[in-house]
Amino acid sequence: SGLRISEMIALRVNDIDAGRMLLHVRCGKGRKERFAPLTQSGLEAFRYYWKMYRPTNANDYIFPDYTKTRTQGYRSFESMFKKIAKDAQISKKASCHTLRHCFATHTLQSGTDLMRLKEMLGHSSLSSTTVYLHLSLVDKSNILSPEELSARFWAEYRDRNFIHG
Repeated sequence: SGLRISEMIALRVNDIDAGRMLLHVRCGKGRKERFAPLTQSGLEAFRYYWKMYRPTNANDYIFPDYTKTRTQGYRSFESMFKKIAKDAQISKKASCHTLRHCFATHTLQSGTDLMRLKEMLGHSSLSSTTVYLHLSLVDKSNILSPEELSARFWAEYRDRNFIHG
């Protein structure tokens, strides 16, 4: 989906629009609101997580802290990501931001124009988005797409039933 980690941990149940395959980002960088695309594997991951966590109402955070009244912290979320990536035997150094980078690069490679990608990523300046232009020209044939990486990542998550680090 190309979300920033701060946007991901702030998601609430009612921010997932499975019908239109969109995520509602209520307060992105610069306090901007937008909709980001939701992949099929992302939707499946949310559904699986939902079954494990069972939020009780539409305004609940998807990734709450232990009190269930606030979002999980950045460090906690990043630690969970790194643990799952290690368990999925993803040997390259990766972070939550790596997924955003992969999303942007592969989206450009698939033919999406730069202005549309700018909107998807929530960039205020086109110059922020052009960073991904040079990356999209590199041969990525041996690199997993964000969809493949996400599917592998969440398959490991399901296999281990790992929820909180």
